[in-house]
Amino acid sequence: MTTPFLGKVVKFDIIIGCYRLLRVFLHQKPNGSKLVLRKVTKLQKCAILLRGYENAKLLSPNIPPILSPIYHKDSHLMARIVAVANQKGGVGKTTTVFNIGAIAADMGRKTLLVDLDPQAALTASLGLDPHRLKKSIYHLLLAKELDPEKALARDVRPNLDILPANKSLVRSDVELAQQIGREYLLQESLFPIRHEYDLILIDNGPSLGVLTVNALTAANEVLIPLVCEYLALRGMSMLVDMIRQIRSETNPSLKILGVLINMYDPKSLHSREVYAEAKRIFGSYVYEPPIPKNARFAEAAAAQRPLMEYDPENPAVAIYKKVVEQILAEEAEPEAEAEPAAEPA
Repeated sequence: MTTPFLGKVVKFDIIIGCYRLLRVFLHQKPNGSKLVLRKVTKLQKCAILLRGYENAKLLSPNIPPILSPIYHKDSHLMARIVAVANQKGGVGKTTTVFNIGAIAADMGRKTLLVDLDPQAALTASLGLDPHRLKKSIYHLLLAKELDPEKALARDVRPNLDILPANKSLVRSDVELAQQIGREYLLQESLFPIRHEYDLILIDNGPSLGVLTVNALTAANEVLIPLVCEYLALRGMSMLVDMIRQIRSETNPSLKILGVLINMYDPKSLHSREVYAEAKRIFGSYVYEPPIPKNARFAEAAAAQRPLMEYDPENPAVAIYKKVVEQILAEEAEPEAEAEPAAEPA
């Protein structure tokens, strides 16, 4: 079934699909709604409500990607969103999110953690039992729950909230595959609460599937944890290619915040060689010094405590604080991004 509109043909099922985006406008406070609506023309408003980016561009060629650039224009009014991503498992994504989030909260910044990993390790690290959660980020993404408050776990620590994950998230890739505008679902879900926070950190699973695409579409920046192993470094080209694709399709403002080297062993020749190669490829984007390999991380996770509490004098705490300071600093002029080699030597 089709309906002619502005000289173009718009499928009726796409109009129904755009109900998700219409919800975003209906659920905002007046000031929040004006923040978005005053940025676009009447023609663009119609195009946005009928369907997001691809179909809206047919109606109005100058329409921006949905919501994303509007966030960035008024970034001082809303949280910085950082996706912590790497398709390689075991590189320290959850550890990075947990510790950076705890430090930011300790510095007095209102922080939200988003667990997009079906393993729900971040959720468990904060003392929540994923198996007993009735509501999670899954219910927001799949439109079963319209109010983020019902899935949000507030004040798990002072100034720290979490959108937890549970086992339902395992099947999300299959279920989201048929969703219209599936790349924007997390962005829509965060919109009603984004103004409450200074920083939002998104923990991703070890994949480049639809959940990670959602995280990169919603984020201002991506922080890349990396271990000093050849295969981990070699796989970085896939992630950087994905970031380039996200910038061209769904989030042109996305940029690489930095590369955080985890589990560095200075006694290992291989570790030193991979670290040197990472610095050659990514240059100033690599945080220095690297975070050393240390059994304290596993002990702190088992105790469900951030490293700054479990072992305050650990050198990694100072490095994490440096990362937080950069994230929360005022935005500088954009720099040219490092281009990774297709095949690291």
